Amino acid sequence: MKRRANGQSVLLFAEQIELRTVPASQWIESAQHDGEESLQRDHDTAMHATMLRDEVRRLVSPEDYTVLVAARERFAASGSYGIYFWQKQLTHVREFGRPDIFTPSPCLTARLPFPG
Repeated sequence: MKRRANGQSVLLFAEQIELRTVPASQWIESAQHDGEESLQRDHDTAMHATMLRDEVRRLVSPEDYTVLVAARERFAASGSYGIYFWQKQLTHVREFGRPDIFTPSPCLTARLPFPG
């Protein structure tokens, strides 16, 4: 060991490092626990998105709901995207009385006259 100017000791050789081992069963248990937590989090997120979607469904016409479902399918399947999409729609419906559906303007059928 070597001492630094600030008084801390520094290990110089690998043999000086204390080895710590973790049994395989503990690794497996930890991975399983993390996986279960992740699944539960995903489930809770999906349930929240479903609750928001059902609320929007009650407030809009069946035709608008069909358009919204098609628009939602363009996003990633993650529940987080569902929460964002349906919360945005619910807020818009409550504020303006209709969903936020993009309707493109009609295409021009005639050319505009340009001088020259």
